[in-house]
Amino acid sequence: MDRLVTALNPTDSSLDDISASEIDCKLLTEQAVLDAFGEKGVGSEGGCKAANNAALHRAWSLAPAATTARYQRVGKPFVVEDDEKYSTGVTWEHGAFGFTAGASSVSIQSPILTSGSNVLCKLLSPARIVEYMMTDGLPRFDGTVP
Repeated sequence: MDRLVTALNPTDSSLDDISASEIDCKLLTEQAVLDAFGEKGVGSEGGCKAANNAALHRAWSLAPAATTARYQRVGKPFVVEDDEKYSTGVTWEHGAFGFTAGASSVSIQSPILTSGSNVLCKLLSPARIVEYMMTDGLPRFDGTVP
């Protein structure tokens, strides 16, 4: 079960997100993968945070050098927060992926649900980071950054 979630953007305004805002995934726990391959060992708890960090690093590698240099100079740092744990599928489904620009950083946080051998994550889209670095995260003409 993978699903890209995108915002509607009928006017193609640069102030509206056009990249995927999140990637919803159903994964197996590390222990379930070990068991499926008949391997011995103890799996870690796992989570969405590591995948979000990987997506963030991938985005930095995909963006043009001029974009990354400019963003490092004038943009806010990205901070991947610990996952927000949910206990039921209904609450996880209604839980929101967090991509929030604060006063000094951009916070990224995933809702997570672990149930048996399955893990549900709402993950960061590398395209969202690249878009943010290129447009949304830059100071506006009046010097503000949302």
